[in-house]
Amino acid sequence: MDRTPLLLVVVIAGIVLAAVFLIALRREVRSMQHGLEAMKRDLSVRLTPSGSELGTITQAVNQLAETVQQQQQEKESLQQAIQQKEKLASLGQLVAGVAHEIRTPLAAIKTRVQLWQRGIVDGRKLVSPDQNPVSEASMNLVVGELNRMERIVQKLLYFARERRLAMSQVNLHELLDSLLTVLGDTLKQHHVRLERRFEASPVNLRGDAGELREVFMNLFTNAVDAMPHGGTLNVATVNAADARSVMITVQDTGEGIHPDVAGRMFDPFYTTKETGTGLGLSIAYEIVRAHAGRIEYIPTVNGCTRFVVTLPLAERSQVSEFHAETHR
Repeated sequence: MDRTPLLLVVVIAGIVLAAVFLIALRREVRSMQHGLEAMKRDLSVRLTPSGSELGTITQAVNQLAETVQQQQQEKESLQQAIQQKEKLASLGQLVAGVAHEIRTPLAAIKTRVQLWQRGIVDGRKLVSPDQNPVSEASMNLVVGELNRMERIVQKLLYFARERRLAMSQVNLHELLDSLLTVLGDTLKQHHVRLERRFEASPVNLRGDAGELREVFMNLFTNAVDAMPHGGTLNVATVNAADARSVMITVQDTGEGIHPDVAGRMFDPFYTTKETGTGLGLSIAYEIVRAHAGRIEYIPTVNGCTRFVVTLPLAERSQVSEFHAETHR
């Protein structure tokens, strides 16, 4: 008996079944691929369960996605908690600084007001006119302390509001020269020798001249304070490697800055001076940042204090616009 037709039928049936199986398998694999692509964008997506051999793989992938999603949620919650604690810590430091700075003038004002109260009771003066506590000196003291608190509040506004800069063309070297000229007598009184090395070219910036003056005046006065017995103040400019910004170096030959202090010098209200609000460097930092620049403390081998301010140069088109406006 010829079994060839039977074998042929079996072979054809096997091929058909294999084809059907491969088509179904390919469809499930394609569905899994689409599911995995969607899962990359959204971890909440789950693969469609399969009744074939791929079902075990699908279930394992879904369980893995569930675990990863849970871990990510825990990580985000932890990050939010850390950020909240950092905000509270910063707020606590800010409040403590404000309280410390305002306590002294408030105490002086309170003392004077109490003296005035003792001098007048129920509308009757208890002291003679020449002993009147409401003197011109007392009034000047109170007004002076109130002005001091007002200056503290004004400085705090640097951190509480968006900066609005009066942008214009600023010649960096002219700005630095004018500040150093103003400090001329102070440098002589403190026996500080000035060294200038202006190598940057061009030096036109697009910035707020008044704000930039505050930055560099703060760095210069800090440098002079760091050399009570005299020394050298070095001010230098050089073009940065990217040719689109300029670097200004302010260095003194004082005793340097301790590493513990260096890490906090830009924090509001942090200061090692007996007098001062500790807002100078933090305000300078905000001003430079508002100009799309950066200010850094660079430790030196010889222990000197060196600050480097990097500011973007004005583009040629901006310089042309400034010149056009100037000649109108």
